[in-house]
Amino acid sequence: MRTLRSKTRLVPLLLVMLGAVLGGCSDSGAVLPPVTDPIALTPPPGFASGDVLVVSSEGTTESLAVLSLDPATGQVGLLAGSPANVGVQISDAETLAADPARRRIFFGSNLTRRIAVLDLDGAGRPVPVFGSPFLAQFQPVSVIKVSPAGDMIYVGYHDHSTISRYSVDAAGALTLAQSIVTPSGNHVETMLQVGDVLYVGFETTSNIVGFQLDAQGAFVVNGMGDPTEVAVVSTNIRPDYLVAIADKLYCSLAQAGSVDAFQIEASGALTRLAGSPYAFPGMGLFELITVQPGGALIAVGGERPTATVGLYTVNGDGTLTPAGAPLAMHERGGGPEGMVFSADGRFLYVSDHIGQGLYVFEVTGNTIDFAATPRYMLPGRQIDVIRLALNVNP
Repeated sequence: MRTLRSKTRLVPLLLVMLGAVLGGCSDSGAVLPPVTDPIALTPPPGFASGDVLVVSSEGTTESLAVLSLDPATGQVGLLAGSPANVGVQISDAETLAADPARRRIFFGSNLTRRIAVLDLDGAGRPVPVFGSPFLAQFQPVSVIKVSPAGDMIYVGYHDHSTISRYSVDAAGALTLAQSIVTPSGNHVETMLQVGDVLYVGFETTSNIVGFQLDAQGAFVVNGMGDPTEVAVVSTNIRPDYLVAIADKLYCSLAQAGSVDAFQIEASGALTRLAGSPYAFPGMGLFELITVQPGGALIAVGGERPTATVGLYTVNGDGTLTPAGAPLAMHERGGGPEGMVFSADGRFLYVSDHIGQGLYVFEVTGNTIDFAATPRYMLPGRQIDVIRLALNVNP
């Protein structure tokens, strides 16, 4: 396993970057000790990227941060106005979603039962839309998904089998448009829209359920108001996160250290791929899964026995093969909560709520290692991270 000890080039680079913290090493992998006082980030000069990272944090009133992104080095910088108090705080929940066309962020808060809606201005500052944060039907502890047109969002809730559809007007205001209740699950853990089907993973039943949507994105219901379910499959272990590559659906399995995989049939039904679920030796309790742009790799984050990241190779038939050994982030269990690739797939960004901060990894071929600047600090404990296209002039 590679460690930071082998990357002697890190030392001079880290001294230049305010906000990067490098720790020691052990035989189990890189160890990045906690920093008691968050260190402010400053944007490095000369950024030419139109992409930014948006990070949510718990345990702080400054719960949303927007970071500039250098595509050449993977370095990030804190933009003016961040981190920001957007009127809501969160606990441990992946609740960030975005409408790239409108540079709009949706931010759910289970603590306040609110959904914040913010537009990013030309400098990347988050600006709440009029009326934000909006009262949700229940606690939006799980996920928010934005329709492809950006005119509606789907919201799942804590300890509920309810899923809500909210309309989003041009100004960003939310209006509850439809709610469905399913007998097939409770406590929404993850959602993903593929075509005219919304796939939902439920924690308490370990089911993935596919709900039929009409041409306007509304749930198709029968005369009794019950939703049309085109797929119901059990993963046996809590389905934690869903991603898709073409007609294949992948689900990270919490407490298992593996990924379940399915063929998406023309009807929306799901058929498990041969050999699935695919274990990753040395990794456990998957919280995260994300697809490299182009679909050649899937990255996963594990919380047991230590905080780790790893890569699967996506084979031609959609099956998965672990690509090498996992890379340790730190020696404590728990940690990785959100992850996203850079647009070119070279860098992987992971938000961590135990080690704290935003970690940066570099991907070369099918291998992963720490980037030159491996870690940045923000207030609170970092939960989710997403990438958004934005023309930024820091």
